[in-house]
Amino acid sequence: MRKPTLSFCTTNYGPLESCIYQNHLAAVANASRTFDISYIGTTDKMYTHTASNTLASNALEHCIDYVFWTENDMLLPFDIITRLYEQIKINKLDACSGLYFLRGDGTQPCLYNRDDECDNKFAFIPVMLLPENDLFRIDCAGMGCVLIKTDVFRKMEFPWFDLKEGSYGQDIYFWSKAKDAGIKLAVDTSLQCGHLCERRVVTIDDYREFLTSKRTDKAGFVVTSPRNSVKAEALINK
Repeated sequence: MRKPTLSFCTTNYGPLESCIYQNHLAAVANASRTFDISYIGTTDKMYTHTASNTLASNALEHCIDYVFWTENDMLLPFDIITRLYEQIKINKLDACSGLYFLRGDGTQPCLYNRDDECDNKFAFIPVMLLPENDLFRIDCAGMGCVLIKTDVFRKMEFPWFDLKEGSYGQDIYFWSKAKDAGIKLAVDTSLQCGHLCERRVVTIDDYREFLTSKRTDKAGFVVTSPRNSVKAEALINK
């Protein structure tokens, strides 16, 4: 039986620390049990949206089945790719992401839902309400640790990534177009990644420490505002 093919893609916008290099190699080695690793791709130092478009184009050109997207400051669970693949198959998803937190003090998950009350389709609200060790649908999960079916790019017009919307990043641009194309994205919060930040790694432990200073409900969710709570809770599909 033919293994699905995989492209392991990293946009390169700075030096690659040795701990990241070793960590990513371990993830690729584990994924090789399930996938035919067709391409391990990085780019020269260039604008992130240009790099991302280049990597996606390469995957399409070589008829690769899946693209795993990460960044050069992400520490990954060694089995993240195979576990994301299982979630995609079981739940009939187009893409699935692990959980990580923005660099800094670790108080914000890189998870967003589109603000449907706003006319601007690139306006997204941070999701600050999430269950641990669960799977739920989301509109945007960044590009730090996400497995995507290559067919997703065939369903969307080029450019897939851009910065022309000004204050919105290339990931918001991509996931907004993906949502319009009917792409199904979920996040598996049991797959928790580290985010390297000035010789320190931001993890879920930073987030838990943040929760102790905020109001939490009995389920362990943090509610930063009624509006965010309602929007996030409505999209949780177990």
